[in-house]
Order: sequence, then C-alpha cells, then structure tokens
Amino acid sequence: MLFSRSSVPALDPIILDVVRAAKTTAHAHASTLLAEAFRANRLTPSDRRDISRAVYSMLRRHRTLALLANTDLARLTALRALAANDPATLAQLATSLSRITSPIDRLAASASLPPWLADQLLTAYGPNEGASLAHALSEAPPTTLRTNTLKITREALATRLSREGIPTRPGLHSPSALHVEDGAYDLYSTPSFRDGYFEVQDEGSQLLAEVVAPPPGSTVIDVCAGEGGKTLAIACLLANRGRVISTDIHPAKLEVTKKRARRAGATNVRTIPLEPDGSLPGAVTALTGKCARVFVDAPCSGTGSLRRNPEARERGDLADIERLSRIQLAIVERVAPLVAPGGRLVYSTCSILPQENEAIARAIGEAHPDWQPMRVVEIWGKERAMPLCDPTGTYLMPRPHRHGTDGFFAAIWRRAR
Repeated sequence: MLFSRSSVPALDPIILDVVRAAKTTAHAHASTLLAEAFRANRLTPSDRRDISRAVYSMLRRHRTLALLANTDLARLTALRALAANDPATLAQLATSLSRITSPIDRLAASASLPPWLADQLLTAYGPNEGASLAHALSEAPPTTLRTNTLKITREALATRLSREGIPTRPGLHSPSALHVEDGAYDLYSTPSFRDGYFEVQDEGSQLLAEVVAPPPGSTVIDVCAGEGGKTLAIACLLANRGRVISTDIHPAKLEVTKKRARRAGATNVRTIPLEPDGSLPGAVTALTGKCARVFVDAPCSGTGSLRRNPEARERGDLADIERLSRIQLAIVERVAPLVAPGGRLVYSTCSILPQENEAIARAIGEAHPDWQPMRVVEIWGKERAMPLCDPTGTYLMPRPHRHGTDGFFAAIWRRAR
C-alpha cells in the first residue's frame, strides 16, 4: 500500500515542500531533504513512511502525474487515486497517453523519463524490453539489507530482526541479502544496526562486490568508493584478512566509510583521499603492481538507480554521457598499473546504458590487448551467473525488470603474469 492512514492529508504540506525542494535545488537528494523534514517535525514511524513513499512516488512519476493535474497538490491527489486504482483516473491517464503519437514521447510520459533516456532504452533494448525496463525504473525498489558476515549469519540476522519486529525474507541472488517486508520500520535505530550486523544495500550492489572475488589475504583497492558500501562488502568477503583500500576525491565520504567500518568491525579497511582531479597520491602509487584486485566503481549517469534516486531523473543528457565516458576510461587507465601480475581489474557502473558499459569494456580491451577478458561464468559457474549476465556470460548485468535489483554492470580482465 502506498498510503495507509486516514490522516495522510495532514502530511501534505511536508510532502509538497520536500518535492518542490527536490525539483528546484541543484544536486539535492530526496533522502537528505526527507531527513531534514523529519528532524523539523514530530512524526511517528508511520508518518515518516507515508511521507517518504509519497515523495518518492511523486518524483518517480512526475511526468505521468503532469498528464493528470497542473499543480503539485492536485498531482498528489492524482497519485493517491492511481494507487487506489480509481477507474476514472486510470481512464483519464489512458486517454492522455493515447493522444501521444510518438513512441518515444509516450514512453517518456508513461514511465516518467526524459525523452532522450526513453529513446536510449528503446534503441538499446528494443521496444518490448526497453519499455519494461523504463517502467521498472518508476517502481519502488525493495529495502534490502546486506548481512555483515563478520559478525553474524544471514539466518541469525533474520531471526534477530524478527525479534526486533522487522520481518524479512532472503534475497534471490546474493547469499548475504535480506529483503525487508513492507512496513514502517526505523532500521537505523535498531539494536542490530547499532551493533553493526547489517548495512542497507541493494542486492545488485552486493553482487558487484561478490564478483570482485578477492583471494584470501589479498590487497584490494576500491577506486571511487564513495561512502564505502562495496568496500565493506569486500572486507566481509576477505573475512577481515588482507586489506581493502577505499579511495575517493571526497574526504567527507571517506570519513563516513571509516565510521561504517568501525561499526561493522571491519579492521582491514584503510581510506586514502585522492586529489580533486583524481590524481594518485604516493600512498596509492606505492601499490603499483601489488593489488590482486583493482575495483573501479566508476562515476556514471546513475540511470540504473533512478527508482532509488528519482530526483535525478531530469538531470543529465547525452552530452553528460559522452563526458562521463571519457572520465571512465581515464580513471581505468590511471589505476591500471596497480593490478598485480595475474591480478584482475573489475570495471563497474550503476548505469544501464551501453555507452558507459559495453562500449567502455571494448575500449579497455583494445587499450590492453595483453589482458585476458574474464567471463562471470568463470567466477561463479554457469548456473548462478547466466541468469544475471549478458547472453555470453561475460558481463554482470542485473536489471530491475528482470531481477528486482537496481541496474548495474561489471566487466573483468586478468593481467598477464
């Protein structure tokens, strides 16, 4: 259910304020704006859930709602009507969509995507799968936890959370994933979170860390690590042995990584800030030829995570994709010398666009003809890998319309000995 309480309209001013701020504030994140609103208002967990769902739904479906109403308040009313499957509202929407003759514009309106992105999805995936993927990006994602296996098993965590009033079910693709069942829960105030037993992390993101497959006791460097979600997952895979070096150009994000690592009990994590231009400091260049795994979590369009970050739907264009593609290649070339002989480079994005994924993978292969491309099926085996990969089993490609995860990509090479 999108709305669960008869008093929901009393929350409308908060909902609309957050939506307007998300639309008009440059680089704003809905999650940050919601946190500010929650601090400023006395709200129950159910209030917070209803506000969050309404805000995210309005941002995910803003183009669709614009076909039904002209003001934000009227669009919120229309959203509630759609959630209730109101026949008149559904008929009005169907009529409005039928009047749009261009397939690209119709998909942009029905899936609430900018036309350039709707066009890209139709071109890359074909009319049927492209439409399915586009509409999946307008759906609410599951709340997924990654079990911190440094401290607890997934089964034990599920039991513990159940005792704390939070029902879960196992993920389908990652052995550490738990999906939280629908309800109003403050996960970050639970004893299990405070004790470091889990992190909130999409199941597809967990898969990226798993495909790194670090050897026991090895050195792994996570390039462009952000706040360290995948860094911590890799630390778990290493069972606190070896070392994981988390790098980013934003020192504040690395401070968050340190805090999360302390809570998780991940003692093998080290953070190293990079220069704003991405140049490598001496502490990183000292690792030249010594890293068993170089994991490039490249900056990208974020098109694979639009359902989770709907405020970003109208940001960016094809020119940004071209700019990011140049940056992605430059980062790979800068860190490629860090790979040890026989080690691996893993290139990943949270993009669903071929220009940032397969095209970059081809360019990397052309630049390093002595590197051996590795197929994901070589790492995970055919049974597990093939449902999550391209038809050849080479690239990891979880997608929201197929797997229920955010959209990700990973390609892997082994450096010659």
